[in-house]
Amino acid sequence: WVATPTDLLGTVNATSVALTTDEAADYASGGPVYDIGGGKIIKLWHGEDHSPGNPDIFMSFYGLAVADTATPDAWTDLGRIVTANIGDTAADAWHDLANSSMVVYDGYVYVFFSERTTTRRGAFSVARATLSSVVTWAGGGATATFSKWYRNGWTQAGIGGDSSEIMVGPAYPSWSSVIRMSSLGDRFVMAWVAKVTPGPTAGNQWAMYAAVSEPGSLTSWGDPELLLGPITTAELSYVTLADASSLNTHVSDAATVKAYVVSSTGAVSGANRWATAEVLVYDLTVHVGWSLPDLFESNEWE
Repeated sequence: WVATPTDLLGTVNATSVALTTDEAADYASGGPVYDIGGGKIIKLWHGEDHSPGNPDIFMSFYGLAVADTATPDAWTDLGRIVTANIGDTAADAWHDLANSSMVVYDGYVYVFFSERTTTRRGAFSVARATLSSVVTWAGGGATATFSKWYRNGWTQAGIGGDSSEIMVGPAYPSWSSVIRMSSLGDRFVMAWVAKVTPGPTAGNQWAMYAAVSEPGSLTSWGDPELLLGPITTAELSYVTLADASSLNTHVSDAATVKAYVVSSTGAVSGANRWATAEVLVYDLTVHVGWSLPDLFESNEWE
């Protein structure tokens, strides 16, 4: 699917994408991609293993996949890179990773996640591996190892390790997007959607938040700010940030970026939740030391 600044809905080049997995997974969803050079692109993907006896019991994980730039609809799984910490309590029935953000910066590949289990909210955190090790892995070499951020260091294993929060008091994210603001001293801006937990209809109320990092840091973030919501008509919502001119989702040389919010609406049990959906596009202007960032709606499709 290729979009341009004048055709934001773009053109669909392939109606399906194949992922050949080495991992046991009965559910897979896509994530961000990155061109690592040499005719190869990598994709972060979210997988789930569900219990055969009870589909509500599952373990989710992040995997990394590779494709040739000439055939971007055919992906080969490289393997798992991040799982939730599973040593908390025997009472846990499921272990989930939300989010699917990926950033390549300063020689590392960073992936963001939020851990949760049946009994607890885990950390909203980040893991990383060297870009060189990921490139080697994607080329058929040794497996890259990701490490989680834990107590001010990259000290915990990506597979099963513990993790620490990267910001104070964030609304718990279900999906996030991160983009580097090269014109703002190499700060990063993160936007994410989160469920509004209080109230009887919490499952269908979403809000969007954002935070700005310290220069060159992906672990030191300012206070989160509410951008949008609660959205009472959406069932599921996802956000993606992109440069306003090039639609590059990794870096922007301007202070204003596009924020795309895709939501399923009005889904009922057994129905296709995307049969009715909406895409909201906003202009998000980022200020260093912001208290109330600017967010202007620019377009809407249903």
